[in-house]
This record gives sequence, structure tokens and C-alpha cells, in this order.
Amino acid sequence: MSIEKMPVFKTFPAEPRQSKLVFWIENKIYKIISRRINWLLNRVLSEGIELIVEGNEPGDDGNWRIIVVSGDLKFQKRVSSTWTDAHTILGS
Repeated sequence: MSIEKMPVFKTFPAEPRQSKLVFWIENKIYKIISRRINWLLNRVLSEGIELIVEGNEPGDDGNWRIIVVSGDLKFQKRVSSTWTDAHTILGS
């Protein structure tokens, strides 16, 4: 399974005669959203997303994280200061 990042265009893919609405969409919505989605995808693919149990700090035992490893989606729990696989969904 491969997750592709969204292309971030210098100009929004529209007709040559762009209206003020197209420019507004390009600058206020599209560029911002595509950058945030790419940041989130990069974070998931590299570090995962840690779900912090109430009362815990990041990295504490008992927290959960979701991470992609070699194309597999893993759900891990922090036990004795080590991320331990709880469930794996194979990407192939």
C-alpha cells in the first residue's frame, strides 16, 4: 500500500482566465489544506500518531500509537517504555 502526497501547485489547476474566486480558492483554501494534509501524511508515515491516555504525557506507558511500518498499519501500546505491537493490518 502506498500513500501519495497531494501535489502542491504553484498555481491552482484552473482555466487560463482565472476569476477572483479561483484566486481566492487557490490562496485561502487549496494551498493551506494541501500543505496540512501533506504534513499529516508525513507525520503518520515517519513518526505515527500517539494517542495520549488521560493524565499521561507523550511517551508514557499506557499510551497508544498508530504507525505505518513497511507498508503495514500498526497499532502499538507503550509498555515498560517500549512500543509493543498490539495489532497489525498488512498492507499487501
